Order: sequence, then C-alpha cells, then structure tokens
Amino acid sequence: MTFKRVVTGLQILALIGAAFTVLELFVKDPPALTLSSADAANGAEIFQQVCAGCHGSKGEGQYGKQLNDGAVLQSLPQKADEVKIVLNGRGLMPSFASTLTPQQVDAVVEFTRTELQTAG
Repeated sequence: MTFKRVVTGLQILALIGAAFTVLELFVKDPPALTLSSADAANGAEIFQQVCAGCHGSKGEGQYGKQLNDGAVLQSLPQKADEVKIVLNGRGLMPSFASTLTPQQVDAVVEFTRTELQTAG
C-alpha cells in the first residue's frame, strides 16, 4: 500500500511539472535576437539563438519536434510550408513573424532543410 502511494505521489508531481512546462511554452515570448548585422542572415546563428532551446542545438528535438536527419523534409516536403509554420506558429510553437525578418526566416528554414539534415 505504501509503494502505491509513493508511485501516485510521483505521478502527480510529474503531471504538475509537465503542466508548468506546457504553460511556460505558451507564456514565454520568443527569444530576442542578439545578432550582429553581419550575422543577420546566418541561418545557423539564428537557429542557435531562437530555435535550439526547443528543437535542440542539433535539431534532435526536445520540447519541439526533431528537425534533423531528414525529419523536417519528411514532415514538410515543401519549403513554403515550413516558412508558414515559422511565421505563424503551430501547436505549441510560437509565431516568429514579429521576431524575424523575411530574410532571417528564409535563412533559418534553409539551414534546417540542408545543414541539419546531416547533423545528428
């Protein structure tokens, strides 16, 4: 009987932790960019500053979906569909339309569709 109470208590704590994580994703503003003008269109730099917190530094997925090893190309074969998600958000992913310029969106999407596909 004691073991069952411990397990139930741990399950409740896990649910509370998961609820706070999901809440943080909804409340948290997208990260601000701190790029120099030379890096403003560097997809790798933009990814590390804006996307890696959820998608992992190599696109391996954490809170956000996996993007490396062909995952983004399989789920979003058309580049325009990925651009739309970055701009408008989807599910727990926030919109970056007011955070990134069109050139930055294009650079980070191109990075996820090329360089991340061999990273793992």
